[in-house]
Amino acid sequence: MSLNWRTQPLERFDPVVQDIAHTTTVTDLTVKAVLDDRTYETRRKASKADLAKVTIERNAFQGN
Repeated sequence: MSLNWRTQPLERFDPVVQDIAHTTTVTDLTVKAVLDDRTYETRRKASKADLAKVTIERNAFQGN
């Protein structure tokens, strides 16, 4: 998340969460969004065993 939102300084998260929460698509996909204001540990490293469990598949739409 940037400290700028729509070229304006981001002073509150509410507008961002509301924009995301009101997102829809032409196929009627709806998005629910809430602000998670919990504090999380930073600079935590994933173990090689944890990374081995991650499955990543390239989507043709995303390109290379």
